[in-house]
Amino acid sequence: MKANSIELLKDAYGGTFEENVKTVLTKHFDSDSAENLWNQIVEKYSELFQTLNISEEDEDAVCHILPSVAVYRVLEESGASENWAACSDDNACVAAQKNKFTCTLDTRFSDNSSNDSSCFDALSIFHEIYFIDGQRGHDYLVNRFREDEAFLKGFPQDFLRTVGEGKCEVICDTPEYTEFHVKSCRFLELTKELKCPEICSVFCDLDTLMYTNMHPKLSYNRDKTLYVGDDCCNFFMRYVEKE
Repeated sequence: MKANSIELLKDAYGGTFEENVKTVLTKHFDSDSAENLWNQIVEKYSELFQTLNISEEDEDAVCHILPSVAVYRVLEESGASENWAACSDDNACVAAQKNKFTCTLDTRFSDNSSNDSSCFDALSIFHEIYFIDGQRGHDYLVNRFREDEAFLKGFPQDFLRTVGEGKCEVICDTPEYTEFHVKSCRFLELTKELKCPEICSVFCDLDTLMYTNMHPKLSYNRDKTLYVGDDCCNFFMRYVEKE
């Protein structure tokens, strides 16, 4: 049994949660503001954990969903603009990302440069934080496949066990090809309950980042998601002996 919610938070995303968050915050904020935001995230996580009365056995919620919601909520409450997605000037968006932001006394973001920061929002920062973890996972798999042919050949079935076991309809389960349909998603259900389902788009993108172009002998695809209103998330993984 963990001592408290803060101890649980240390296990989030395999223990890399704090590192990932602080890496991105210190890119976009001055050091004092970044530290202040991190402390708010810790407090928000504790608040969510206690309010929702989440069981420690609910690993998806404890180690992935609630930490993510805490990050997103703190960024929103700090005043990130909602206009990033509508920003049509790509150069302005890139320029905004290169500049530090400071939390002012009224907790709004203020741009330290003359660039327009209106295209900089909570979801874009959130996306950047979680893609650190996705890229790390992808790179690990790429390197592991190069070194371990048995792991490569067995990965389609391993993928089913780790991603879909217990919560999916198995369509095909062979060493060469695995297909399964996930009918319910804890990430989507809980983020809807907490009124921020939009962050599920990032989780869906993480699957694509993690599992696409891992190895010439492996192909991955998913063309339906519960997030966009489809009846399932359908996952396909194929192993072919010849490259």
